[in-house]
This record gives sequence, C-alpha cells and structure tokens, in this order.
Amino acid sequence: MLYKEEFVCLVGGAQRIRARRFTLKQYLALPHALVETWEGQQTPVDRPLAELGLKRRAVLRVPFFVPTILTVARTDLVLTLPRKLARSSRRLQTCV
Repeated sequence: MLYKEEFVCLVGGAQRIRARRFTLKQYLALPHALVETWEGQQTPVDRPLAELGLKRRAVLRVPFFVPTILTVARTDLVLTLPRKLARSSRRLQTCV
C-alpha cells in the first residue's frame, strides 16, 4: 500500500439530495459522473463495489477530475473523488 485516501461525493446543484450523508442504496440510485482512470472504471470506487456485486449508474464519463468537477457543479450528477481534491475544488467553483 502506498497511501490511504478518503473519498467523498460532490453533489451537483440541481440534485435534490441535501443530506450530508446518504445510504449506499441512495448512492447507487443517483446519476454519476465518472472519472475514468482504468478501462471504464474509477478503480478505487468501482472495484470495491464490483466485489459486492454492485455498480454505479454512470451517465457521464470524463478522463480528468477538474473538468468533471466544473461540469458536475451545474447538474444533478454526483462525483466521487478524493477528499483532498474536493477541498481544493471549492476554490475552482468560486472562480468560475
């Protein structure tokens, strides 16, 4: 193991869920933006889900985090990303 990373979700402004946390069932039912890092998967997120026989409903696939963050802000999509990147995205969204 190289390091541990905590993942969080950014929820687009058009999404009706306003809770700070949601269940796995709610998470899987939401439309997701997926940052493809390996063969159609965001490996640190999708691999553990696949081990449980679960899969997200990806409606947008982008190869990079920054444009995905900027896009998700104006949609009903959910983006799962490393907490450190989510913190820095606050600055990105206010600059747009």
